[in-house]
Amino acid sequence: MSNSVLRKHWGFDGVIESDCGALSHILDQHKYVKDKLHAAAASMNGTCDVECDSVYSGSLLTAHTAGLVTQTQLAAAARRIMTHRFKLGLFSDPRGTTYFGGKYNQSTSVHSDENAAIAREAAQQGVVVVQNDPIGSTSASGQPTPILPLSTATVKSIALIGPMGDITDPFLGDYRPAACPGPAKSAPEGTACLPTLRQLLAKRAPAVTLHVANGCGNGSTSVPCDTPASPVTPAVTAAMAASEIIILAIGEKVTDNDHAGNTGGEGHDRSTIGLPGRQAELVLAAIASKKPVIAVILSGGSVSVDALKTAAASASGSSPVAVVYAGFGGETGQNAIVDVLFGDAPASGRLPFTVYPESCEYRRAVPSSLHCA
Repeated sequence: MSNSVLRKHWGFDGVIESDCGALSHILDQHKYVKDKLHAAAASMNGTCDVECDSVYSGSLLTAHTAGLVTQTQLAAAARRIMTHRFKLGLFSDPRGTTYFGGKYNQSTSVHSDENAAIAREAAQQGVVVVQNDPIGSTSASGQPTPILPLSTATVKSIALIGPMGDITDPFLGDYRPAACPGPAKSAPEGTACLPTLRQLLAKRAPAVTLHVANGCGNGSTSVPCDTPASPVTPAVTAAMAASEIIILAIGEKVTDNDHAGNTGGEGHDRSTIGLPGRQAELVLAAIASKKPVIAVILSGGSVSVDALKTAAASASGSSPVAVVYAGFGGETGQNAIVDVLFGDAPASGRLPFTVYPESCEYRRAVPSSLHCA
């Protein structure tokens, strides 16, 4: 594909670099070759120029000596790599280059106001309001008033419920550096400088009384709500009863790649597409309150919202519901959610995937597939 289509048909003459470990996977996971010698040869024959691995460094020279890779192929790869490096200015006087002497190479550009504003705008555009029910009252135009955006002129109390309401780490998703200045730290300490949804809601609406109850594990070290006890604790019930509107901060936990308890990200597949753990019980309790419910879902992909539909259909005079897919918005993701909830930013995002019913199951057989009842 990379040789015949990318190089020859499309005319791409740039550098191709492997994903980390990809060349080794040709041998140990895909079983395409019998040893690393042939993995190196297959990769070079496919015009992969640079590895993020140790296959080339350990076996490429031997592959050339064995006649599996030609001198012409090696020279072409070296030429592409060096051309790319010259274009980047790596061999120029660094004092006169944009990237090495300009604004992109200064510590002041990291977390600068300009870059923070761009990150926030990108996060805002990624927030998707997929459902926004009317709440009964009508506007001046005679149209039913939807739950969102919230207005501090009419809303006096909010319950923030769920494992994602008072933490920051999942907002950054998988494969990322620490978000906070200073020495790099692993999750969740590497995000301790970021504000939580609870803090931002309190800041945006200081006159609104905020009742907060996680209900279950806060997601920093374990699968959200994966506990023997029901997450609908007395604190949750009391917070819902004392509030006009309920915000559910729910979803899947994705932190550093190898962090324990992830429910998404590389190497952490899920066998079901519903909310992880017992979070659906929080949804059912919120709907049963018959108060407006805003479900804010943090997820890197499709998470079923069957609990919202089922509860709404079965409850007499059911709660109006707003569903907000927030993704993993990065270091300003929590700011973007609050911006959209209060109408400070337009809800312009669109889902890039289909949300299937929870009755669908993922079958691990080869080829894998999704089967729906």
